[in-house]
Amino acid sequence: MAQQYSLKRFLRQAPNGLLRRYLAEKGIEPQVDWEHLPEARIDLLFEAIEAADDEVRQTIERDFRDIDAMADEGGVKTLIEEARFPKHGLELAGEVGGERSHHGSALWAFLEYSEVFRVARHFRRADNLSGQS
Repeated sequence: MAQQYSLKRFLRQAPNGLLRRYLAEKGIEPQVDWEHLPEARIDLLFEAIEAADDEVRQTIERDFRDIDAMADEGGVKTLIEEARFPKHGLELAGEVGGERSHHGSALWAFLEYSEVFRVARHFRRADNLSGQS
């Protein structure tokens, strides 16, 4: 069963390198030594996100909720399957598997292949809705 989303839990589970890239793209540069920041030390990252203006913070929360919803075995499989469709013609199995956590895989796909992620997320939502009825 999926856990309920929380920003702090998400930050603890997502890899620092990908969080750094995502936050930089949103114009958020926390005053942290990324090279020496332990993976689960999220206080300064959390504070930087909370200090962002409302629109940026809401975008981050929406993106992280979507990424979190794809951060399990089923979500990663959906990303891989969507990428294989001729529309995209990609083989992501090697890229999202291996050493990456599910959160790392989902965040990486979000950053690298936003269209694949967007379509896969729609399919995942639909699958979850049909399972609830």
